[in-house]
Amino acid sequence: MRALYTRHYTLLSPVQNTTLSDGSLEEKVIVKTWLLGLRIGDIVRLKWKQFHIEPSEELVEVLIHTKKEAIVAHIFIDPEFQQLLTKYIPNLDQNDPYLFQSERKKHLSEKQMLRRIQSLQRRAQIKAHGSFNWHIARKLFLRVCAENGITSWNAQLMCGKQVDKSIKTYINHVSLKKDAEKVYRVLRMEPQKTNGRISTMTEALDLVLRVLRKMALKELEIEQQASGYLGVMVDYSRLSHKEVLEEYLKIKKKEEK
Repeated sequence: MRALYTRHYTLLSPVQNTTLSDGSLEEKVIVKTWLLGLRIGDIVRLKWKQFHIEPSEELVEVLIHTKKEAIVAHIFIDPEFQQLLTKYIPNLDQNDPYLFQSERKKHLSEKQMLRRIQSLQRRAQIKAHGSFNWHIARKLFLRVCAENGITSWNAQLMCGKQVDKSIKTYINHVSLKKDAEKVYRVLRMEPQKTNGRISTMTEALDLVLRVLRKMALKELEIEQQASGYLGVMVDYSRLSHKEVLEEYLKIKKKEEK
């Protein structure tokens, strides 16, 4: 099951990066709705008034009545998506009720929506085994929920899957919002702002390497001056982190002898 999560995220990540770097505003909104985990038939029928939200730093719950299973999906719009919608909605035809509009004054068809996602796939140069379809993001959404300890019924409620009536009675909506926060920390388009705090192991390692590099460069400069080097001073600053540290270790070995 872990392989399923990894495979789908590997497919989606380049699409997110491509959309972020050179995608249109509509494409960015499409990718964000894709990552909600809803079926494509429900996405194309979304009404823009449901998403006319005052931007905030909190998740905003939107209730979507799904077509296939005729139930209510509890989706949550994260601050990143809210900001995109603030720019996107004013450019829509206000007489057309749909979030994704077509030239026929109707919503996009499912085929048109799928073609937009597949266009991003081609631009991101993704070679998918089998068809690259809308359902990839739905499977990923459910897998992210499972990987983050979210109960299956909360995951189903958020992406519009039927939940047993006996369970619905006990569902806590505060818990649902907290679970949504876990999902959207993973399914973001932009790197999360950390307010100066280290959020990933990669960032931590990079910080350590930069500190060590600075110390090593200072030691190398002192060593060159102390040795009375008469030629052109070596510019170690052009070297990689690894090369700088290797030169530093060579000096330390000489000192130990």
